[in-house]
Amino acid sequence: MDKTKRAVLFQLEPDLAQPLQAALTAEPLRVNTHTCDDLAQLADFQAHWIFTANLTALDQAVELATASHAKVVVVSRLADTRTYLDAMDRGAHDYCSAPFDRAHLQWVLQHHDRAE
Repeated sequence: MDKTKRAVLFQLEPDLAQPLQAALTAEPLRVNTHTCDDLAQLADFQAHWIFTANLTALDQAVELATASHAKVVVVSRLADTRTYLDAMDRGAHDYCSAPFDRAHLQWVLQHHDRAE
C-alpha cells in the first residue's frame, strides 16, 4: 500500500475512530489518517478515503469525495443491513463495522484503488 495514501475520519466518535485509526495505520496498510469534524475542512485534507458514521453529512461527504475522486466508507459500531443499504444508496463506496479487521480494510482499500 502506498505510504502517501490519506484517510480522513470524519465526524467519528473517539470510541469508533481510535480502533479504526489503529487498524488503518498498522502494517501492512500504513495509511496516514486525520480526524476532522468540520465539513469545510474536509476538502483541505485531499484524502483518498473518507470514513464517516454520520449519515446526516453523508450526502455532502459524497459530493466532496466525487469532486476530489476520494472514496467514502461508512462505518458503524455494529453491522446493520439497513445502514449498509442506506449508505450505498446515497453514494458511499463501501461499509464496514467494528471490530475493524486489517485484512478486511486492506481489501476495501485495494478494491477501490483497482476500480479507479
